[in-house]
Amino acid sequence: MGSIKLKAVLFKGKVYKNGESPILIRLTKDRDSVYISTEYTAKPSQWNVSQSCLYETIPRLTQRQKDFLSSEELKVLKKEYSSIELHSGRKKINEVLTKILGEIQAIIDRQKVLNKSITLKSIKEIYQSNEHDADLNFIKYAEKKRDELEALGQYRTFKRYKTVIKKLEEYQGRDLSFLDLNHDFLVKYEAHLKGLNNKTNTIHTNLKTIRAIYYKAIKEKLIEQSKNPFFTYTLKQDKHTKKEKLTLEEFIKIKKAKLKDTFLNDARNSFVFSFYNAGIRIGDLMQLKWGDITQDGRIEYKMDKQGGQSSIKLVPQSLEILKQYKPKKANKNAFIFPFLPLGIDKNGLTQDLYKVIESKTTKINNALDEIAKSLGIEKKVTNHISRHTFADLARKRKASVYDISKALGHSNIKQTESYLKSLDKESLDETMQNVLGGI
Repeated sequence: MGSIKLKAVLFKGKVYKNGESPILIRLTKDRDSVYISTEYTAKPSQWNVSQSCLYETIPRLTQRQKDFLSSEELKVLKKEYSSIELHSGRKKINEVLTKILGEIQAIIDRQKVLNKSITLKSIKEIYQSNEHDADLNFIKYAEKKRDELEALGQYRTFKRYKTVIKKLEEYQGRDLSFLDLNHDFLVKYEAHLKGLNNKTNTIHTNLKTIRAIYYKAIKEKLIEQSKNPFFTYTLKQDKHTKKEKLTLEEFIKIKKAKLKDTFLNDARNSFVFSFYNAGIRIGDLMQLKWGDITQDGRIEYKMDKQGGQSSIKLVPQSLEILKQYKPKKANKNAFIFPFLPLGIDKNGLTQDLYKVIESKTTKINNALDEIAKSLGIEKKVTNHISRHTFADLARKRKASVYDISKALGHSNIKQTESYLKSLDKESLDETMQNVLGGI
């Protein structure tokens, strides 16, 4: 059984009134042929038979032709060249023909990998189903998954997918098939990212996202599990990255700081409130409403990042902060903290809301850093550090990993153990002192 041969042809068996004939893609195997329409037409005088494409320029006699061809042969060639016409859409059409030939070849290659039927009819049917494009091209499939995240309102993951796909496309272009995304490609891409001075964990995030997209394709049976390049390629991660945290003394300094500027005061209050509520993330904190406070003194909300529900008992320190913002007229739909405009979330978490939250987060973090520096705290303080500080204090005060995990809203204990591991330097120092002290 022979292999399928592909070629773009001008089908002269059909001539339209304007003298043009259809440009088709011919698939040939064992002397049988099928044709796929390209929806383009051209005149015979515009078609370069030897190159199987439209003429892009009118050829001229070369010196070699002049030296080796007879005068009669040169005369015939000159006449042939003089009859050539240039199609107005020649460059675009030639690009499309190359693209179509590549897509059909990719279908054939994929069928071979999956040990599926490779007949002229089956290849033509797959191509004409319009389902092959995203299935074969990793970039297009990734964009499809990215757009699904946007439609589901998962904007944090959507943004990560968008960034990762853009970076991958800048390196490889759009013509990256699943078959090309192999172990060697991943090794070279990792080296490329290192060359961009991306840190180990940034590279890890990029490749982990690519792996997640690839696994979705395996789950949808678009590619065989046995071809998975992540079986042999190992993602590298720097697990010793230090998580910045405040000492209790530094936290108290920020808590008690006298601030005249309203926004600085609001930023500080959000930081302190976050700490007293198990490090509630800033995006969730901004979206808290008075209606999220229950009659028995709890604050209950849905976490954006984890997607689960959180319910925390409000301690007296939290209630003191809330007093500063309580409206004169009760409105359960009003935001507790004055960072977001009322009504922006009327349709749930939209991309517009997500962008506002991102912008406000930057502004709040800049304000916190300004406060810290004014107090002599030489650390890059962001709202997220309240989360690290809470977790560190909970560990020091012997809270169980399970309880800390529940408080932080982690999906599993391993996540919490990894989180605490980066805060454990002082714990190790304490252990060493207890074990070796007095010896």
